[in-house]
Amino acid sequence: MELNHPEVALQHALAAALAKLMGLPPFPVGTHFRVAAMLVDEGDGTFDSLGRSAGAAGVDYLVAVSERQRSGAIRRYLSLITTVGKVTIVRTVEPARFGPEQQVVLVSADRRHGWQLRDGRLVSVAMPPERDVERGIEAMGGEVVDLLRIPAERAPYSAVTLPSALRSSAAR
Repeated sequence: MELNHPEVALQHALAAALAKLMGLPPFPVGTHFRVAAMLVDEGDGTFDSLGRSAGAAGVDYLVAVSERQRSGAIRRYLSLITTVGKVTIVRTVEPARFGPEQQVVLVSADRRHGWQLRDGRLVSVAMPPERDVERGIEAMGGEVVDLLRIPAERAPYSAVTLPSALRSSAAR
């Protein structure tokens, strides 16, 4: 995708919104958690490269992914990349808030696992009953929409735009 493509602006806004949601400071020095956004083409391997790099660095990532499918459709999702020892795990997650003053929990697709950011590190948290999880995810919908109104130029977290992704999509 070209750098002026609307999807690029959306990715910058998503990265800023995710950082704000997770309570990250503008410049997260000393944290083992990062937020990013990526534009990828289905099957091009760029997301896998980020996973390997994150694992090698021992950094956890929450990534807003826009993946252009072979059909031309755009699939958007959040991925959580975590590293434990020498094992890197990539999961699809959704943000949830279980109370007005509660911290955001990243909930796994199967709704059985959750993680919160504490002192710059992701920690596993106990999950409430499934109906509460669904309500918590729904509660975040409006909050995310409001956060997407942050101007991209004010975002301390820019989107990850890998040159290989730009070249491969420009050729189409």
